[in-house]
Amino acid sequence: MHDSTAFLRCIGFLDDFNGIAGNLKADTSEKILYRTEDKGLSWNVVDSSAISGEIPKGMCGIFVVDSSTVYACGRVFGPAFFIRSFDGGDTWESFNMSDSVGMLIDLYFWDVNHGIMIGGSDTDTDSCRMLILYTENAGDSWETVYLGDRVQEWGWKISFPSETIGYVSIQKLPFTDATTEYFLKTTDGGMNWIELAFMYPDSTDSLVYSSQGIGFVTPTKGWLGSYGDDKPTLVTEDGGVTWAEATFGQYVNRIRFLHLWLGYATGRMVYKYVDSTAMSISDQNMAIDNFSLSHNYPNPFNPKTVIPYEIMVSGPISIAIIDITGKHVRSLINEHKSPGTYTVKWNGKNNYGDNVATGTYFCIMTAGNLTTSQKILLLR
Repeated sequence: MHDSTAFLRCIGFLDDFNGIAGNLKADTSEKILYRTEDKGLSWNVVDSSAISGEIPKGMCGIFVVDSSTVYACGRVFGPAFFIRSFDGGDTWESFNMSDSVGMLIDLYFWDVNHGIMIGGSDTDTDSCRMLILYTENAGDSWETVYLGDRVQEWGWKISFPSETIGYVSIQKLPFTDATTEYFLKTTDGGMNWIELAFMYPDSTDSLVYSSQGIGFVTPTKGWLGSYGDDKPTLVTEDGGVTWAEATFGQYVNRIRFLHLWLGYATGRMVYKYVDSTAMSISDQNMAIDNFSLSHNYPNPFNPKTVIPYEIMVSGPISIAIIDITGKHVRSLINEHKSPGTYTVKWNGKNNYGDNVATGTYFCIMTAGNLTTSQKILLLR
């Protein structure tokens, strides 16, 4: 996409082909949303007539719940808007929340109804305080579940490695004197939050860290990025009790994990996280009440194999093949399934119909936030 007027800040895909991107600076253009239907090869502006209510000035966060439901919010430094679509991005409802909220920056939803938004209490950064809102009715109404005590702070990013354990980064007014800095953690699904210190003032560093991107691949292992160009990305292995310098990243603004073994971070560069040892670790124990994925047969195989699976609870299911580097190879299923026992076949080809090479692959089954996997060996 070539649009010199756009400042794209957030993106979300409903499936392999359809995605939505949000523009941070749409003050006069009304080009608030862009849409793709071809995997991002081309993008078109979502016409303002598709948005009911006041047109927002900018978007900072997008969250896709399923193939129909998308939520978004913005923006940093205001004005504060929440928007939603229940038809896959064809039409949108816009809610101006500026009367009660200064800025909205990121959001996270567990399902269609339950979610949180983070931002700040005021558009004036000198008086702004960290803010978390909670909804249980798809954003029809919101309640404040956290309001910080300190000024010059606002929420930046959200990471939930499990249904109940989540983290929020707090950005502090950059280029101010170094002070103790905090992030937030919940262990009850976002209703209650505690603040934990990760940075203390040091005589060798006169400026604040001003955290931005936060991402946890497990409930205990995660990373935190900084607004400052000379500040390191930090890593924790104990749920944020202690932090150390990581080996990558400047200006890390967003960290997102797709699986236990695959994630991405964006900042001055784009960084990819791959943990091949975790590919064989499944969430089978968590998923057993909802679905199960059995071993394929034959295995090893050539030219095709059968993959059995079982659905206990109706809902959207996806089954895909990835290689040992975490690269997506083939989508096998992406649809709503009723309870029952099923099979799907893989013929050793990628999404373009080309034969893939001999090697180890992983069959990934996902329903909501739960994922399980099986190792597959292809021999040519």
